[in-house]
Amino acid sequence: MGRKRGRPGTGPGGKNMSQLIRDTYGKLGPDTRPRDIMAALSEQGIEVSRALVSGVLMRMGKGTPRKASSKNAAKSGSRPRAKSGAMAMRDGVQRGRSPGRPPKVSNDSFSMETLVSARNLVQAAGSVAEAKRALDAVARLM
Repeated sequence: MGRKRGRPGTGPGGKNMSQLIRDTYGKLGPDTRPRDIMAALSEQGIEVSRALVSGVLMRMGKGTPRKASSKNAAKSGSRPRAKSGAMAMRDGVQRGRSPGRPPKVSNDSFSMETLVSARNLVQAAGSVAEAKRALDAVARLM
């Protein structure tokens, strides 16, 4: 019905479809979008899916990394969350991390007094690197 018979993944003349996409990309230039490549190949009588074109470009390192869609970004800002954390309830259904794993605990919690003391040490030493060297020397003495 659609394509002529032959090996799967091959275009006219037995050429690899991925290679045809790469060649077309090379001819059209680096600002080419997948739909431009699809249109150029369609003019030659070769039908390829957008997913195949995008996949080949991504493997070449030419595609754009995926971002959160604007639809999802709008959703996240539009509705306030009732509860944050590992186990949030939504519509009476518990969502989130499975209960078998312990929660992550951050060791980066310091009191304000400790942070002020650290800042004073850095200022006295002249730089963070010098403060680290001084602390390493103190650790060796202890």
